[in-house]
Amino acid sequence: MVRKHPKYDSNSFVNDIALVEIPGSGFNFNDSKIARACLPYKFVNTVLENKQVLASGWGQTINDKPSSTSTQLRNVILNLFEYNQCNGLLQKSRVSNQLNQNQCCTRTPNKDICQGDSGGSIDYLNGRYYAYGVTSYVIGSCANPNGASVMTKVSKYLTWIEEITRTTSYCKS
Repeated sequence: MVRKHPKYDSNSFVNDIALVEIPGSGFNFNDSKIARACLPYKFVNTVLENKQVLASGWGQTINDKPSSTSTQLRNVILNLFEYNQCNGLLQKSRVSNQLNQNQCCTRTPNKDICQGDSGGSIDYLNGRYYAYGVTSYVIGSCANPNGASVMTKVSKYLTWIEEITRTTSYCKS
């Protein structure tokens, strides 16, 4: 079952986050290739601009070429981008929305997320992986040197996640 955030706005992409419930026992977390990412409790009040994050997805590897969609999970290290500068890029682009405090941006020369990566994880490594964000959309074209990518900050939705999952045991320490 997929649970979209009840205040998701498809025009501005505000609250662009959902939870997927997997019936039964779900994944085998004993498999070395699968692990739970911790929720970012320790980073709720921390500004991580200019830090690096790991984006994962099956999106296009060539901009505007749907046939380039990856058949295997791919990863890329991206730089979190300064909030006000990202809003400046949004103003210059055809995108009419502005970021709110529940969103953040990444911008890395010649590296990016792309179509098909939306909903993928953005993880921050600090001794262990933390689910820092969820891929939302690209400003301009993928890997555009004048563009950026917008993410939804998981830390802003911890209460909602706890209400849906009925648990708070996601690496709080």
